[in-house]
Amino acid sequence: MDVVSFITKYSVTREIAERIVRGYTEVAGTEVAPEIQQARIAICEGGCTTFDKSRRLCMKEKGGCGCFVDIKTKYAEIDFVTYTETVKCPKGKWE
Repeated sequence: MDVVSFITKYSVTREIAERIVRGYTEVAGTEVAPEIQQARIAICEGGCTTFDKSRRLCMKEKGGCGCFVDIKTKYAEIDFVTYTETVKCPKGKWE
């Protein structure tokens, strides 16, 4: 996803969008199969109390992780250069 599309879709500032897009495209780790991503998204959209449908966020202030769900659900793990993070739902609904 390019930065302009990200800004439009998620209503964030250009600086934040650039950091997020760069982070996920340059250091992203292992991607899951599209079916797994869609299953994860369906769980989030299916009534999760931390999911904000309009912003597509897992809301930190409600006990979520603060991530953009459409991006986070795409990966099995993310290597942020200094460590590898296993991508999973903070509520334990999917891994």
